[in-house]
Amino acid sequence: MHNFSMLSFTRLSAAVAVLAPALSAYAANILVLVGPNDQLTFSPSNIAAAVGDTVTFQFESKNHSVTQSSFASPCTPLAGGIDSGFQFVAADATELPEFSFTVTNASTPLFFFSKQAAVVNECQQGMVFSINADSNSAKSFAAFQAAAEASGASSAPTSSGSEIVVQVGPGGQLTFSPSNITANVGDTVSFQFQSKNHSVTQSSFASPCTPLAGGVDSGFQFVAADATELPVFSITISNASTPLFFFSKQADECQQGMVFSINQNPDSAKSFAAFQAAAEASAVSSAPTSSGSEILVLVGPDDQLTFSPSNITANVGDTVSFQFQSKNHSVTQSSFASPCTPLAGGIDSGFQFVAANATELSQFSITIENASTPFFFFSKQADECQQGMVFSINANPDSAKSFAAFQAAAEASAASSAPTSSGAELLVLVGPDDQLTFSPSNITANIGDTVSFQFQSKNHSVTQSSFAAPCTALAGGIDSGFQFVAADATELPQFSITIGNASTPFFFFSKQADECQQGMVFSINANPDSAKSFAAFQANAEASVASSANVKKLQRKHPRDFVSTAKVARK
Repeated sequence: MHNFSMLSFTRLSAAVAVLAPALSAYAANILVLVGPNDQLTFSPSNIAAAVGDTVTFQFESKNHSVTQSSFASPCTPLAGGIDSGFQFVAADATELPEFSFTVTNASTPLFFFSKQAAVVNECQQGMVFSINADSNSAKSFAAFQAAAEASGASSAPTSSGSEIVVQVGPGGQLTFSPSNITANVGDTVSFQFQSKNHSVTQSSFASPCTPLAGGVDSGFQFVAADATELPVFSITISNASTPLFFFSKQADECQQGMVFSINQNPDSAKSFAAFQAAAEASAVSSAPTSSGSEILVLVGPDDQLTFSPSNITANVGDTVSFQFQSKNHSVTQSSFASPCTPLAGGIDSGFQFVAANATELSQFSITIENASTPFFFFSKQADECQQGMVFSINANPDSAKSFAAFQAAAEASAASSAPTSSGAELLVLVGPDDQLTFSPSNITANIGDTVSFQFQSKNHSVTQSSFAAPCTALAGGIDSGFQFVAADATELPQFSITIGNASTPFFFFSKQADECQQGMVFSINANPDSAKSFAAFQANAEASVASSANVKKLQRKHPRDFVSTAKVARK
């Protein structure tokens, strides 16, 4: 056994030596773990990287970020710098989110930190990272980390330019936590939605449960009970001399005390306590039936292709809230003349996916600004419009433009509104049923069409390549980045592109591991009778396995050998 092991090692060394010249032509991909084993660390904490290398951060726990700073201000985001945003990882996550960037300058060290400060200030706890920090210089990683840990007083959450995290609905409670904060001009307040379907809506002290005209509004932010990622909504403080007041506009949550304030004086007449008391006392005057009321419309109830009700009467100032109850529909504005074609510049909710076992439902809301003209809508999913899934506001049943006439026109438009018409939206499923496929794998699209990729499983990408090099990202080409989908996801990520040239075929692949070599490729306008057909493109992709398989196998089994070889090659 011992001799066999030595023989195997000798062969591996020879293989690496042979591959070294080939590897020298390629940039390395360096993996950094963020929060491994629930620790407030990056691992490794400092790396050496060359121009062209890709640094991939894999988030392994909690809700950290990779945010660029400077040696002088280790816990303050660098203006215009790199920022992954918060990347939430559930305790039982089966796949992990990643964030990558390419090194363009290797002569100057780069510094990063995690900006999470909801529980503890992670930067001041030493959760920092560096690239090309010379251990023997004054700007070593150790010195950077020491500066971060010493910045507790100067980098407190209320300092200018800092980020303050506010949790919305933590633990399923109707609260903001904290409920009042002090913030300076330039500070960012990030609201992290943790449960149910709340909003952050600006109001005033005088009318705590009424949206302020022109004020801040996050809209409803739905969070499934088993969500693996949490939505975040942020604002930047531009005036710190006047208190700001907010509430959740969901149902009667405001009247139940779900309110929030910034820079209120606890000793003034407009304290947070007084604001909350006013909100709780406003239940009668803010009843939903008053002018400016909210009208609820169900989208796809009981798995039916309907809006319920299908036509409503609404006044100026009313809010129409669409609650999505099944499948993957949309609320898209059209016109009476073209019922199944999106209106240019019109309202569009986008597709709203609802899992079969969803415990809470997503919503999309609009406010009526004109009640003298009817408005028409449809679901742009596949041919649902042609099956009669349409909706109207203020359509007079006795006029030529009644809802019944609009629906009849939609159902009659099947032929002329085929999915390949100009300006259409074409849906492509990425990884349906856990398969390494795009479905469909090739489409015909016209100039102005939108291609929406819906990611249905695992952690794929939509990355543009070329017919000649099917598994190599095209320089400057389209790239969705990795789109992680948890096994129990209740919402599915989407990525869309608009066709600007229909005379040339476009080719794409998933850049995850060797999925391209397994045939996970896609094309637009590839002529099946030409030399550059989809079938030929896929065959090229699958044929590229031989040239890369041995490298991949060795790299997976012996990553240290490959890292050291790459470093030697660069020298």
